[in-house]
Amino acid sequence: METQLLHQTDSAVRRQVMLAGVVGVLFIEYLLRNVLVPLVPTETTIRVAIGVEWALLVVLLLLWVPRVERSTCTTVGIGRWRSRDLYLGAGWFFVATIVSALVGVLLGAVGLESLADLQPQLAKYSWLTLLALAVTGPVVEEILYRGYLIERVTKLTRRVWVAAGVSWLTFTGVHLGFFGLGATLNATVLSAALVWLYVRERSIWPVLVLHALNSVFAYLLVPLLL
Repeated sequence: METQLLHQTDSAVRRQVMLAGVVGVLFIEYLLRNVLVPLVPTETTIRVAIGVEWALLVVLLLLWVPRVERSTCTTVGIGRWRSRDLYLGAGWFFVATIVSALVGVLLGAVGLESLADLQPQLAKYSWLTLLALAVTGPVVEEILYRGYLIERVTKLTRRVWVAAGVSWLTFTGVHLGFFGLGATLNATVLSAALVWLYVRERSIWPVLVLHALNSVFAYLLVPLLL
């Protein structure tokens, strides 16, 4: 009986720690993107925000997960790289790009901006800032919003579809301040593809490839052409 009680207590503490981690990550991300960063951010503000996001990731992976949660990085989807991850990420990037373009056309037809309408604003920033954005999105956002949130919310609720919904809604929602309504609705396509692919594979690598290809296209190729 005593052993069972100790086990239940330990399990309850672990759940509280995971819940604190989830709430902490979401709160910091919301504060950073929707409070601290203005609607039209300067280049300096963007660089500060990028630095804070990388600091959050370092604390999560080097302190919170191993020392507070007493888990390993494999519990946030950082496992072994497989060659099929490249093909999966590239294939779903192609599909998501086509669907996103079609959604963008529909948004334009009803008078809303799409992701394509943000490109002239991005072209105003230096290549160094755009490169930092292109690297930060795939690495930081995928580990936070897919690897960490989906795995932890799944353990807390025992329902992967709830975790998928939390990841999809929060990842989409934090872009509202910078993107605006139309472009944020457009971004739901990429968000849905990333969530679906992660839930299917339970690995960070294919979604990182998908997100990286999208970031290179959106933050580097198109702004440089403009």
